Amino acid sequence: MGGSKAQRRKRGKHSNTKSRKNEDGTSMSRQEFQDLVEQRRQEKKATKKTSSQFSIDQLLEKVDEYLDTFEYEMAQKFCQRALQMEPDNVRALESSGNLLAELGDTDGARKCFGRAITVCPEEGFSKYMYMGQLHEGLEGLQFFQKGVELMIKERDGEQKEESGASCSSESSASKVTNADICRAYCSIAEIFLTDACFEEDSDERCKAAIDQAVNEDPHSPEAHQLLASYWLSKDNKQEAIASMKKSLSLWQYLEGDGEGGGSNDDIIVEPILSYENRIGAAKILMELEMWDESENVLHTLLEEDDEVVQVWYMLGLVQHERGLEQCKPQARYYLHKAKKLYCALSCDDEEVLVHIDELLTSLGPGEGDQDDWMERQGKEEEEEEDEEDGDIDSEASSDEEEEEEEEMEH
Repeated sequence: MGGSKAQRRKRGKHSNTKSRKNEDGTSMSRQEFQDLVEQRRQEKKATKKTSSQFSIDQLLEKVDEYLDTFEYEMAQKFCQRALQMEPDNVRALESSGNLLAELGDTDGARKCFGRAITVCPEEGFSKYMYMGQLHEGLEGLQFFQKGVELMIKERDGEQKEESGASCSSESSASKVTNADICRAYCSIAEIFLTDACFEEDSDERCKAAIDQAVNEDPHSPEAHQLLASYWLSKDNKQEAIASMKKSLSLWQYLEGDGEGGGSNDDIIVEPILSYENRIGAAKILMELEMWDESENVLHTLLEEDDEVVQVWYMLGLVQHERGLEQCKPQARYYLHKAKKLYCALSCDDEEVLVHIDELLTSLGPGEGDQDDWMERQGKEEEEEEDEEDGDIDSEASSDEEEEEEEEMEH
């Protein structure tokens, strides 16, 4: 029935030989095979040991620690162990999805967040917000809308709990803030401004989402900036300018740049708007021909990171679009810096490079072509300031001499 012992030994020998292969197909020596078996045994033992030593929560705390220090490989190992223990643990699925998204594995991230939604569809908004970011157009819109619904539900529930415990000496802060809900509405509005702009009633739904965002957080610069984009899409320049001025007033002088006054100018604070949002702000300001404001925003970005081709290019474009003769040297300088950096970083956006060359051709050769031009300009400005300071000092000393002479006469 099972064959002779010799046949079974033969089959076993053949099977064993077949399994002793390296990844490249070459035969594995007996010692190599034993080492591999021992390695796998140790890995299995380590996994069992870790699983017995740590609870799910402890494993996920380790994941968060490794994510904070950008040790993604270690974070992934602890995520996998947590999911081995509880495959449908929502927190583990969300942590794994977040990690995979960071690593660029979009499909894997979608599967994790999708499973988390299946397991727990009516609680926890974050998985819906992540899924909204991982999808485009109307598909992403559905996730954002469900996420907002759960955010509002959670916030309202927390507020009721807080009001019920108002007599208590301690009150826990709400996990969901108005600012969180405002940002979610902004995400919805962005979809209607871009991917879903041709959908029926997209204008009305976009405006409604922005109005809800502003209503949730009237002090959100992102919401007012989106409102400016909306008015631009409707060719209403005056309303767009008013919205951008409002947005700028809510963040531009709140980042310790020394222009807001006070003693906190040296304190380093997290930018209120993301780098990408501030680039977006500069673009809108350029469309509105608010050149000074656009240049100011771009310079703050340059101080933060001076190796972004787009910022140098946009600075050159601002000076070019001003259309003034005295702006041409600066335009040349910024555009040359953009081109030099483009080549150094091996960028692949050929349209930007072509446009840089077109702008430089239209400007023609002249001042601003050399890298040290801006440095020389800075020295000249410093010398002018020193001369002005000297004039002020001489005027002050002459005033003091006159006062002394008057006192002597008396």
